[in-house]
Amino acid sequence: MALDPEIEVKWKIEKEQTRDSLREVKLALCRCLEKHSPPNRGKHDYIGYVKPLGFPQSAVVCGRCGAQGVVWLDDDEVNLYRKGQRIFSGPNAFTKIKVDDNGVIIPNNQQGDKNANT
Repeated sequence: MALDPEIEVKWKIEKEQTRDSLREVKLALCRCLEKHSPPNRGKHDYIGYVKPLGFPQSAVVCGRCGAQGVVWLDDDEVNLYRKGQRIFSGPNAFTKIKVDDNGVIIPNNQQGDKNANT
């Protein structure tokens, strides 16, 4: 049984829009504090970091050197953290990272937010 051509076209458009939106998803990034932070040389503007659950004995390591890592978040992810989200996706479906409740640390108070480190 064939779909109505109008419904089929609409479905294809929605499918493509979904693919495009998935390509634009920003992802948390793990980097060590000693050598590879802040990671703002790429496509994303990471503004602050949170510590993974169990830090510094956590299994989360820097994606560059393998040292203990923290989870860097962009502005949208910081807002999600402040609303209670504690699990963030890494750069692929293999990685999800659970972070602690100790707040976001924004180095040098980049946004001028006097309550930034929360």
